[in-house]
Amino acid sequence: MKGGDTKINRRETIDAVDLLYINSIAGVFITLLAASALVFGFETSPVSEYKTIWWWAVVTVTLLRLADFSYWRVKLRHNDYSPSWPYRRFLLGSIGSAILWCVYLFIISHQVEVIELAFTLIVIAAMAGGAASILAASKLAAISYSSILLIPGSAYLLLTGDGFLSVLGTLGIFFGFVMVFSANKSAISISDAISLKYHNLSLVEELQTEKNEIKRMNSELNRAYHQLNEINASLEEQVQERTQEVYRLSKLDPLTKLYNRTAFIFALEKLMQEQLKSNGTIAVLFIDLDGFKKVNDIFGHEIGDQVLMLVTQRLLAFRANGNICRWGGDEFVLALPNLTIEQAEEQARLITESIENSIQFDSIVLSVGASIGIALAPKHSQKVKQLIQFADIAMYQQKNTLNSKAVVFSKQLLETVKQQEHLRDGLRMAIERDELHLTYQPVIDPISNQINSCEALLRWTFKGEAIGPDVFIPVAEQSSLILQIGEWVLRKACFDANQWPRDNNCSVSVNVSMVQLLDDDFLSILDNALEQSQLKPERLILEITESVFAENKEFVANLLAEIMRRRVRVSIDDFGTGYSSLSQLQSIPFHIIKIDRTFVARLDEKGASIVKAALYIANQLGCETVAEGIETRRQAEALKSLGASYLQGYLYSKPLKNSQLHEFFYNFEAHKLES
Repeated sequence: MKGGDTKINRRETIDAVDLLYINSIAGVFITLLAASALVFGFETSPVSEYKTIWWWAVVTVTLLRLADFSYWRVKLRHNDYSPSWPYRRFLLGSIGSAILWCVYLFIISHQVEVIELAFTLIVIAAMAGGAASILAASKLAAISYSSILLIPGSAYLLLTGDGFLSVLGTLGIFFGFVMVFSANKSAISISDAISLKYHNLSLVEELQTEKNEIKRMNSELNRAYHQLNEINASLEEQVQERTQEVYRLSKLDPLTKLYNRTAFIFALEKLMQEQLKSNGTIAVLFIDLDGFKKVNDIFGHEIGDQVLMLVTQRLLAFRANGNICRWGGDEFVLALPNLTIEQAEEQARLITESIENSIQFDSIVLSVGASIGIALAPKHSQKVKQLIQFADIAMYQQKNTLNSKAVVFSKQLLETVKQQEHLRDGLRMAIERDELHLTYQPVIDPISNQINSCEALLRWTFKGEAIGPDVFIPVAEQSSLILQIGEWVLRKACFDANQWPRDNNCSVSVNVSMVQLLDDDFLSILDNALEQSQLKPERLILEITESVFAENKEFVANLLAEIMRRRVRVSIDDFGTGYSSLSQLQSIPFHIIKIDRTFVARLDEKGASIVKAALYIANQLGCETVAEGIETRRQAEALKSLGASYLQGYLYSKPLKNSQLHEFFYNFEAHKLES
């Protein structure tokens, strides 16, 4: 079977797997029929019991292969599927069947009459011969099947020393090698035929594409010819008008009538030369509309185009003697001469305010925002394209950090972006390279002094360096890699927790980001993690931050309700540090509030009042509390007296690897601290 990364190689592999399944079904039934004939067609009382057991083994393998064939026929056939696992299942079934026949020959070799042994060897040889063509779609399957069927058993007969058995063994080995050669040759032929098929298809597609292109070009030439004939009387005037139209279109965006990219870069290069000669400056403002995609999605592209036209009118008010272009989609670039950084920032503020003014079409009232990045020439660069790129980088920094103020480019920002790109590239392969691992920090019940749960904490070692979650988690969230990583963390934590000692019934808490929660597949991922790990839902806690409440309250409330219907508990992480609203807390279902370590660290100051308030709110809402960041006995005693349900911190344990956690469970009595 051929493998590969290209689309054609994938289709070749699928065709090979399809051939294996299609050709093998008759062979499966013939195998069962031959087995039945050999077991029940001869009177061999000395091994009849073993033959019956062997026959049932053949029946079992046959049923499994028929089930696999049925799955392929119903679910995979005529579909573009991944062929790796179906091929492995088929290979396992065929090799398993061959091993059974080899075992059968060993069982009966000294226990049956010569005629039965010879007949059995003939049947096995016939099956090996048939496999050379039936399994030809896979060289590995054909050769291994024929080899296992004939060579081990024949070699055994040859070594018995019995004259007749040695002859049978010699013939069997000879025929086995002939079948291996035949299987190899057939497999090469089938592989070449499949490859030729797709090569021919590719050539046909290329030929058709060329024909269509020639036809299109001929059509264009004919139309141009007729047009030239029609305007022959006023050729000079028509050519002039056409030239002007082409020139205009080559410079302007068709919707907004602003400069397009090419014309803007040309104009900016000219402006750059003038400003550098006079020691002037140029401020480039890269503007990206916030919320425009929602306008397009909800109200359609017609309304979206009208919004772009109105934004264009507002931006033209700031053009003065500079240049402006629609860079693409909902992005604009404005070049303003003779501005300082402070003046450019003020212009950006005014532009943002202008864009954010509500937009009304009939009964529809819309609003969009703006993220703006600023780069200055010659301070940041004297190259036009690089200057625009730097302004673009600064714009994305504002958008990603949710900064309300336009961001000015700097070398430090460029290094930050490069570092983020470096980390993003590393994160894409972190799971495959086994660079991620989980640690677990115990959460203690201060009353019973028992372990209540353990929080799963993600760690990443990249090129020998430990990267902190505060560094790589934001990068993962901005690039949507958090979906893949978060799924791995959830599944890994559930599997680990299910292996913890059963007698303590310790729960595991897993942090879930807003990006994960808002993903349509989150509930399916959660269900799969629980099902595959066999972890009881009651032992899983999902930790979410308050920021998810601000995104889509109704959606989040419904999602958390679905999670709780699965008997999975929900914890509000870092309570009091982010988006806090008592009305939101009343309408969002959850079980636990986690008090942030910053308040615990300031218990001797104003932190105590906040902790008391949080504990009171939790009590009124009927939920439990976890105080994190406990580092001293004094903090533990204070929070216990205040009524915190559970405590977590280095006083009890640092985050431990799963292997260390098992030891911690078993030796917890020695680790207990009087509370």
